Formats: sequence, structure tokens, C-alpha cells
Amino acid sequence: MCKSKKGVSEVVASLVVLLIVSILGTSIYSVSVTTMQKQRDAIKWTSNIESEKHMEKIRTLYVNWNSTGDELEIYFLNYGNIVINIADIYLNGFRVLNYIEGRNVPVQTSDIDTIKIELPITITTGELYEVIIVTGRGVSHVYNWQP
Repeated sequence: MCKSKKGVSEVVASLVVLLIVSILGTSIYSVSVTTMQKQRDAIKWTSNIESEKHMEKIRTLYVNWNSTGDELEIYFLNYGNIVINIADIYLNGFRVLNYIEGRNVPVQTSDIDTIKIELPITITTGELYEVIIVTGRGVSHVYNWQP
């Protein structure tokens, strides 16, 4: 009788160990599959952004300076193959903090649009300024402007 109780206990213990190992294996497999899917999604998203960057094309057409209000209005053309939005403007390396209109507004292909900003620096007539337009995808366009 003792031998059969011991045998049953060993079988039950073996089954419990087998059950624990199976649960752990299933959990590890599930976490691995989820992690790999997240990595694939991140790679796909990054490659989509990179391919979209090549379709963005911007040309600055005109810069209008309102010297009395310290405002700058930038007219630009989206001549690329994708809708863009202007995320940031830099003037001589200084990031514009105050936007009056036009920031993060979708600009359709072949549209001329404007963005109006408050100047982050003092403008002097006759000096050359570098205006950098940065899109939401990170594409930069440099325009040299002289008031």
C-alpha cells in the first residue's frame, strides 16, 4: 500500500511540474510573439515615414515682414506628392515659439499656403536671414531672406 501511495504522489508531482512547465512555455511564447509583432509594426511605421519624406517638396515663394507688429508671413508651395503640415520654423537658428496661424495645418499637394509667426529675433533691413521650415515628418527647407 505504501508503494502505491508513493507512486501516485510521484505521478501527481510529475503532472504538476509538467503543467507548470507548459504554462511557463506558453507564456514565454506569447510574450515573444507580441514583442516581435510590436517590432515589426515599429519597423513598418519607420519605413513608411522614410518613404513619405521623399515625397515632400516645399518651395518658399515670398516672405512678408510686418515691421510694426514684429510679424513674419511666409508663403510657400507644396509641390510634392503628399499632404504636409508645418511643424516648426527657425529664423537664424532660433526656434519660433509663437505662431499666429498656419502651424500644423494640412497643406494639400500643389497648394500655396502661408504661415504667420511672431519674430523670435530682431530684424534689421539689409541683413541676410536664414528661414528654415520643418515639416511634421522632419523634412527641412532652407530659404535665405533679406528684408
